[in-house]
Amino acid sequence: MLKYQKDLESRAARFIPELLATGKVFYYLDRAHPGQLLIVSATDDQHLDQDGDGLSVIPCWTRTYLPYARKWDAGTIVELEVSAFISELLPRLDQDRVLLGLNWDGDGCGMEVFAQRILQDERVSNLGWPRDTF
Repeated sequence: MLKYQKDLESRAARFIPELLATGKVFYYLDRAHPGQLLIVSATDDQHLDQDGDGLSVIPCWTRTYLPYARKWDAGTIVELEVSAFISELLPRLDQDRVLLGLNWDGDGCGMEVFAQRILQDERVSNLGWPRDTF
């Protein structure tokens, strides 16, 4: 179990550095709902709403982990520039309290974080990009 946890943490820890190095993030447009981001529900006990239901999660990947994303085959993989990700998508997800699934594996296992955690990361916040408000 410890080795598995370290793998999850390692993939999540690589998310921001690779995002900033490549300038890209990838996510799915939902096959069942054309034009919408793929949203799944958290299945762990840490991310439940007041009714006990899993919070919404948008899985996203950096370039290195795209092979994991392709195993999902859940729709169309979309590439998003880091500036739009940080200044547009993350503030909206933060407002809606939607989690991000960071570099999940092909079975949908990985770490989830709130958008605010990425927005407040020193490496991201020091970029100085304006953030849209929704």
